[in-house]
Amino acid sequence: MIKRDKNVAIIKEICSKFFKEKMNLTIKAKNKQNSEKKQQGENQNNNLKQKALRHPLVTDAIEIFNGKVVDVKII
Repeated sequence: MIKRDKNVAIIKEICSKFFKEKMNLTIKAKNKQNSEKKQQGENQNNNLKQKALRHPLVTDAIEIFNGKVVDVKII
């Protein structure tokens, strides 16, 4: 929304009044790569959790002790 011409004009005007001189404004947005990397990390964590839950020792322990998995933490 900040890149809209109307909003840019408002910000330019405010900056010009504040600094008492004409201002040129350049707006740069962050890449979406950071959120994509975060999502990839979450997917990788979920895959590791699923792999741990399917591990033979885990399934055997659940069966032997008639238990259930409450939480999986990646360390």
